[in-house]
Amino acid sequence: MVYLVFLIQNFSKDISTLIVKKSRSIGASEVEGQEIIRKIDNLALYGFELIDKSNVRIIYKKNAEFYIELITDKLDTSNRPAKIGIYGRKPSLSWEYSFEDWVFDVFDRVKEFSIKIDRSVTQEQLQVIRLGLKSIHYKQKKRSMFLIIVKVIIGFIIPILLGLLLQLSPVFNFDTTLLLSFFTSVNNIFIILLIQEKV
Repeated sequence: MVYLVFLIQNFSKDISTLIVKKSRSIGASEVEGQEIIRKIDNLALYGFELIDKSNVRIIYKKNAEFYIELITDKLDTSNRPAKIGIYGRKPSLSWEYSFEDWVFDVFDRVKEFSIKIDRSVTQEQLQVIRLGLKSIHYKQKKRSMFLIIVKVIIGFIIPILLGLLLQLSPVFNFDTTLLLSFFTSVNNIFIILLIQEKV
């Protein structure tokens, strides 16, 4: 359910950039590795900075992509504070997989990975991540609600406008056109809400 990719720069003398996706290492020169780096660079250029505190920086894009940068207390191969980069996407949430489930899975993965590479993450940093994920969750919720409202308005108004245009035709009378437009509008709204429920 949770989609996360970890990226560590200046990891070791042998591996300058470590990319890990689902416990699988990906080379930075591989096509998949280059694609991940491109997505992160794109986020850095066009994303919105949500949080920058407690050595945690979170960048977010409207399509639910995010990038978390954690500064740890260790040093990398260039003797600078070692960072853990986390690229991910907010999943579709429902009663089966809630916001709390998502946060728990992200925390679990981050803690597991930080232990594996020996770069500890503090409890304070995890709380900042939680705050960022919550902000992403509510921004996506607002965006989804806005899109539903727009779809419902379009689904309702277009048949009414078509009905008014059909009124100009000598074949249809006013009552038939209005009734046809109304039922088409209701049908469109029902379909939009049904599709939204499935997504």
